[in-house]
Amino acid sequence: MNENEIKKVNMNETAEIFSGQIFQMNYAGMKYQNKKAMSEVIQDDAKQNKIQSQSFQSQKMQSLGTFAGTIAHDLNNIFGTILASSTLLEMNKVSPEKYSEIFKAINNAVERGAELVGQILAFTGKIDVSFKPLSIPDFINDILPQLKQTFPENIKFQEIIEQNIPCIAADRTKMHQMLLNLCINARDAMPEGGTLTIKVNSVTRQDLQVLFPRVNYDRYICISISDTGTGIEETAKDMIFDPFFTTKEKGKGLGLSVVYGIVKAHHGFIDLESEPGHGSTFYLYFPLMTLDKKNIDSLQIKMSDVAGGEETILVVEDEKSLLDLACMVFESKGYTVLAAKDGIEAVEMYKQHRDKIALVFTDIGLPGLNGRQVFTKLKEMNPSVKVIFTSGIFTDIKAALLKDGAKDFIQKPYKQEYVLRKIREVLDAL
Repeated sequence: MNENEIKKVNMNETAEIFSGQIFQMNYAGMKYQNKKAMSEVIQDDAKQNKIQSQSFQSQKMQSLGTFAGTIAHDLNNIFGTILASSTLLEMNKVSPEKYSEIFKAINNAVERGAELVGQILAFTGKIDVSFKPLSIPDFINDILPQLKQTFPENIKFQEIIEQNIPCIAADRTKMHQMLLNLCINARDAMPEGGTLTIKVNSVTRQDLQVLFPRVNYDRYICISISDTGTGIEETAKDMIFDPFFTTKEKGKGLGLSVVYGIVKAHHGFIDLESEPGHGSTFYLYFPLMTLDKKNIDSLQIKMSDVAGGEETILVVEDEKSLLDLACMVFESKGYTVLAAKDGIEAVEMYKQHRDKIALVFTDIGLPGLNGRQVFTKLKEMNPSVKVIFTSGIFTDIKAALLKDGAKDFIQKPYKQEYVLRKIREVLDAL
């Protein structure tokens, strides 16, 4: 080789970014005229990235379209029920013995709407979770008889529960919903019958970090739900937790998205193993915290069972119908009620009547000043002010409000008897 020939001695590749665009850069070490040189070949990957981005955007819009269509269908049915019921009452042509049926239809529609909103919020993890000590083995043993009674006889149950599993911090209602959704999916995946296995064991941080690098606790409790059914196609695995994505002919596609949201809200992780024709296993990991068991009063209460009072309550709500109804309910229990339609009016009203006001019941999302800003100003006037917040979403601000001295939180939509009980508990607390 003469001195004018080029000799390539090595090659490597790396991605570089110029002006916000990604290029592939190939570096080649060379000798030219007995001198070392470096050659760079720059390949524009923008076209490939654009195609991938367009494909992702298309899938996202398709998912949003399904989401919007399903929500609209369900909400229109709910609103239709409420509208028809209120129209009958307004016409005043319904016999008194039918009133209870109409009220029941309205209440059922509202509960369906609240459940639907809860499922949507669950997927995002923005649900109000009430953390209490929960023994997973006891919880599994409580729910299994229900499953065995309602599932087909050709589905066999297997339990594998490790000894001495400690309690975790969890919301029992949400955990019940999560486990039920997974077991129903397992049942549907085994139309000809099979085995549903529920396993509970503990795992260490080191074990879990192999799957999830962002592990925050030293130990986790793993609940796994396995079936011997049809399995899940590889192409569906990436979308299996998307809301309204379903592989069932009559499914709505909310079950697994709710499971995902509940696990996320509990600071946990979820993993899936599945192969077509060989069943599926969902692994749910929940952080282990040192807690003591407490007796939880879960008795249903009625409006007539809740004690009232003679104290003055400031109610702050920008939705007029909710404000009017809350005032009527509180007054029916003997309370004196002051009403404010926004944050600014609430602050002024408290300034004028702070010596009389025993408690403030306020929404978070208010015009003028939001609920948290109102709370700050009320505390400047009275550091011991008692405030109960209500909202549809608390997850992003609840911890901060608790730290600032908030007394309680009530999730919308709420039952009036529950609100009255909470108000009495806060007023009676030392």
